[in-house]
Amino acid sequence: MRPALIGLAHAFALVVTAAAALPSFAQSPKRSELPDALLKDDAAEIESSEDTISLLDQLSKGRYSSRQQATLRMWGSRDELRDQVQRAARDSNPEVSGRAKWILDQWRRGTSPGMPPRVMRLLQKGDDPAAIVELIELGRFADAVVAVQESAQSIEFERIKQKVTNAFTMRFPFYIEHAMQDDSLPDLLRLIDLSAANKEMAVCRVRLMDAMGIKIDDDALLPSAAAQWVPALQDEAMVAIVMVRGEQDKAIELAKESSNDNLIRIGLMLGGRWQELADRSIKKTSLVDGDTSEKSSDQSMSLSEITRWVHVLVAADRCSDESKASQAIGVLSKVPSEQEGFGLAWKSLALHGQMELVLKMLDRKHPNELVDVALAASRPEAIFEKLNFRLSDLDSELHLWIDETIDKQLADIALLQQPAGGQGENRRGNQPAIGRRNIRDQVNPDVPNEAIIQLMGLMKCLLAVGRDDAAWEIAERLANEPLQFGPSRDPRPLRDYVVQNLLSTSRSEWVFQLVVAEDAKTVSATAQWCAARLLDDTESMTLRSMTDALKRLYRQASFPERFSMACDLLRGDMPQGFEPDRDFERLYEALNSRASVGFLNSRMPPLDRSQINHDYVKFFARHGQTELATKCLSDLARKGDLDAFYELALYEASSGNVQRADQFFDLTWKRARANGQSPGLKRFREADAIAGMKSLVGRWMGAKHQGDNVLAADFRRQIDLTLCSPSTEFCDSIAEHLADLGAESMAKEVYEVLLPMTAMGSAEATEFYDVARKYSTMIREQDGEAAVRWFDLAVGGTLESTYFRSSAYVTLPIYIRRWALEAAIDRNDRVAVAEHLSRLNQLDPMDISFAEEQLPKMRTAGMTELADKVFDELFERGKTHLKRFPMDVTVGNNVAWVAAMNDRRLDDAVELSERTVFLEPDSAIYRDTLAEILFRLGRKKEALHIEESCLLDDPTQWHLYEQVSKYRDALANESVQLPR
Repeated sequence: MRPALIGLAHAFALVVTAAAALPSFAQSPKRSELPDALLKDDAAEIESSEDTISLLDQLSKGRYSSRQQATLRMWGSRDELRDQVQRAARDSNPEVSGRAKWILDQWRRGTSPGMPPRVMRLLQKGDDPAAIVELIELGRFADAVVAVQESAQSIEFERIKQKVTNAFTMRFPFYIEHAMQDDSLPDLLRLIDLSAANKEMAVCRVRLMDAMGIKIDDDALLPSAAAQWVPALQDEAMVAIVMVRGEQDKAIELAKESSNDNLIRIGLMLGGRWQELADRSIKKTSLVDGDTSEKSSDQSMSLSEITRWVHVLVAADRCSDESKASQAIGVLSKVPSEQEGFGLAWKSLALHGQMELVLKMLDRKHPNELVDVALAASRPEAIFEKLNFRLSDLDSELHLWIDETIDKQLADIALLQQPAGGQGENRRGNQPAIGRRNIRDQVNPDVPNEAIIQLMGLMKCLLAVGRDDAAWEIAERLANEPLQFGPSRDPRPLRDYVVQNLLSTSRSEWVFQLVVAEDAKTVSATAQWCAARLLDDTESMTLRSMTDALKRLYRQASFPERFSMACDLLRGDMPQGFEPDRDFERLYEALNSRASVGFLNSRMPPLDRSQINHDYVKFFARHGQTELATKCLSDLARKGDLDAFYELALYEASSGNVQRADQFFDLTWKRARANGQSPGLKRFREADAIAGMKSLVGRWMGAKHQGDNVLAADFRRQIDLTLCSPSTEFCDSIAEHLADLGAESMAKEVYEVLLPMTAMGSAEATEFYDVARKYSTMIREQDGEAAVRWFDLAVGGTLESTYFRSSAYVTLPIYIRRWALEAAIDRNDRVAVAEHLSRLNQLDPMDISFAEEQLPKMRTAGMTELADKVFDELFERGKTHLKRFPMDVTVGNNVAWVAAMNDRRLDDAVELSERTVFLEPDSAIYRDTLAEILFRLGRKKEALHIEESCLLDDPTQWHLYEQVSKYRDALANESVQLPR
């Protein structure tokens, strides 16, 4: 036999028989020439051969069938022969090295002699990383471990680890199911240990070991794969693991050993060691001697230096280090507006109640931020002053202000349409147009000009102080002007900018009146999105498809009419001309038929493009059309929609059909798992894992409900293991779901892992703010102190990484202080109560929300004098505000209501309330306030008459029923004859 290797006939084929899977060589007989009996004889010959026969001899000598069987035996004996096979792959004999390399290639793919042919075909379709992922998806974790181990020295290894990590992140629930069914949890754990590519996988490994009852040594907290990580990732993962295990002080020490400033800051912050953080942060600044004058207003600072001063302020404020806080405030308030980091500076000051400094920093260059912050802080006068609009001139000059603004926008448009550069004539035709390019460069075509932005700010301010008439004039004029802005390839109408600005105002309903021009044939995507934002359970495309479907029902209706009808229907109202008994069914048919031309590319073949989605399920249910809602849900389920299966399961569960609900939950799980069976990683979606997990929770709760304790325990075990997932997004969604279902103890455990993980930054889009906010909301009633702490960390600890609307930098700290005030009252901490009240006054002197509930609680706790003082100051500020802005019915009603809730200044309050009702007689809310004040003044019969009229106008408000009942009972107790 010639030893020269002619070549591999094929890399790998189906292992229907052993010989067919192996490479063929020169002078080798064909498969058809080897009868089964001969193969058996050869196998026996190999097995009975003496130990002195070397591996090389087995692969190169003897009959062809013997060499094939030897190759097969070695392939299946990796644990015993791995070293020998690796040496054989380097042998000079080409047949020996060829066979050995073939074996190594199979190991890298995770294949083994006993695999089913279907699995082997699947593994042969992709490269090594893809093959390993296929093994994991099939639950063959031991084979995947072999593949990862054999690939450790390959150039593909980093890509393999990343793909494996991605697969675990997206599909973890289904891998846990495989491992539990096959009793292969140790193999799953080993695979995670070998292929972890981030700190989330490292934490997943440790949590899984804890859940499996495996003892973990302190020197083995990191996975084996971490040996190839960069030191920074090793440090981060180590700190995260220790934090998750509840060893906060140890985590801080590890962070300090790493010399990673960010890790240290996060550790101290989560540990509540604010004084240490303040001391450390100020040492990192360039100014340590307390002389803030060194930083003049025109001296710029780097972004990193501004960030360090923000850290000083955050820490110093929370440990009451007034000296360091004052230093930080002095430096941050002098950051120039053009400086990078200016936004971070003013936002940090706003969060800490420095509103006067913030409003001083924000000027005409930042009109949007100025307006949002000033209104959130109840300082509308700052807007009039900064934007140069005199309130006393409003009624006489408003139309001129609007005209001038429109002229400026027209001038900018004309300027942009002129050719750039060169000499030219101006409007008069006799002056050279020198420097036109420089002027053009000052015009930003992507946004309206400064004058329009400022006028929009004035509109918002006018709405905030009750001048709706003037605000409407601005909105209507600008919306109906045929002006556009934005790049020439995609210009936007000015109408879009107007409706966008109305979204965040008290008159957001004006959007429906202005969103579409009277003669419009369509609506822009922006305007459509704005309208959809104001409709419950409505995506923008739902509004579009509804408008399109109505065209089939009302062919003579104009586009604005159809769009208005769609908005009415989606809002829950019944538009004029709509016949419920007939038109809901017709609407369903229109939505469920082929999509209209507007939704299809005419060059594409016609498709059955039903527009039914989950919004329509809720839409028909909202209108009492339960049969159509069920049809929609069934349509979605037939298309394989996971959420539809889950909703059907919930429907059956709520109807008491526990067994049928379990079937739908099981079907949801199987569908979600099956979505990962098609080729390619693109098939993996986080939504599948979330839907599957929700169905698993549903089955667990169903088993508990039926008293099947064994099955419930199995499901609970699977849930606990699955919640070790490396996906923070998945865990966040499931924790929220568990909390909604009342399983708060389980949700709490998940959140307590997510909090330190997301505080250090997540590999996904999960924000620490979102996790901390949801967690604090969940635990607020049980642990108010902890809720305040985490909510405060969510806001103050993420200034440089989380971005909110400008107004949120005022409203969020107000919420935190309200919670903190309530907690301080509960523990009777008078010093803290006074501190929180002072900060609330700094943030928003007109905030009355806390006064409604907390001031009466303060009196009950023995703080009557302080409560009365706070109330009197608030009431006087309200009266002063109303003298300047007499049309502000919101403030008038709020102040009057607080007076009623505190049973103080009722004579003054009734005057305020009567004026409010005079200005807004149709408001049931304002009349309800007047009724309550009259009731407390002893005028119970008048109060009852007013409250009954409120109930007639707004019968959906349960509060009004309670008020009527209270007033009737009071009158009955006084033996007063009730009116019929």
